[in-house]
Amino acid sequence: MRNVHFIIAGNEPTATHVAGLSRLRADEVVVFGSLDRPLDSLGKLLKEMGIPHRPVAVEGNYLSHYR
Repeated sequence: MRNVHFIIAGNEPTATHVAGLSRLRADEVVVFGSLDRPLDSLGKLLKEMGIPHRPVAVEGNYLSHYR
């Protein structure tokens, strides 16, 4: 079974978003982030960790990501 993790990227440090991914054995990560906030640094870190990821740009605020 594959473990896919969903991350809602906010203003927290990048390390906060990836905390536990190695321990939880993430096979893939889907990152939801605002259109106005680039996810480059988070994507770069996930790539360095060897975890495939898919960024999903979402309009609006933090709560909009849940829709």
